[in-house]
Amino acid sequence: MKKRKISIIVIILIVVISLFLLYKNSYTEFKPLSFDGNSYVSKKISNQEEFKNNLKKVLEYYNEDFKISENGNILIKNKLKSNQELIVNYTKKALDKNWTPNK
Repeated sequence: MKKRKISIIVIILIVVISLFLLYKNSYTEFKPLSFDGNSYVSKKISNQEEFKNNLKKVLEYYNEDFKISENGNILIKNKLKSNQELIVNYTKKALDKNWTPNK
């Protein structure tokens, strides 16, 4: 009986950990953010095409894993999306016409 309970607990832990890792490594659309002093807010981008091209350069420079969806949107891992401060930083860099990647 005790072995059965332990086996069930181990199986549940494996499933939970697997689902967590799957979620963290799944891709979601990049949503530009800004910080207004109190909270993170969604940022409207006027020139989407230029922003996407610049964002690709930023993500490549910082070795971030990303994909391009069928409709041209940039997809990032959920793990990256959860770091809102970093998303704000990448958004600023993609909007900055003077920022150039220097490797």
